[in-house]
Amino acid sequence: MPMDYQRPISDFVEIGGTLMLMNADGLAAEHQVIGLMGDDQPWGAIVLSPNGEQFIIDISAYVTVH
Repeated sequence: MPMDYQRPISDFVEIGGTLMLMNADGLAAEHQVIGLMGDDQPWGAIVLSPNGEQFIIDISAYVTVH
């Protein structure tokens, strides 16, 4: 059976892709990735919300892959 391993969230994020983000009220929406911050290993994604707002989210955390 394969072992779990960890990968940075940035491995799953690319310009032109989308991220499903949830706000504090529990409402989720798809946000378009329009840019990345960082060099070899991006640490931030610039996203565009459905209502036209741009902001940067941290994508440097690691997730466990099963």
